[in-house]
Amino acid sequence: NTWHEATVIYQDGTANFYLDGVHAGSQRVNFDFVNQNPTPSIGITDYSNGATFKGWIKDLTVSAR
Repeated sequence: NTWHEATVIYQDGTANFYLDGVHAGSQRVNFDFVNQNPTPSIGITDYSNGATFKGWIKDLTVSAR
């Protein structure tokens, strides 16, 4: 029952994850939206059964810098 701020910054093939402003980890990723799924999803954990994130997302911002 506590709100948290989660931030993901993607740059040069690496996604850095921050929770409440503290670096929580990073992962090399390949976002190829042109040749794959052009509609990224937030909260999908298993495409085969539609399992989703259980909670609330407030004030979502997606931006390019």
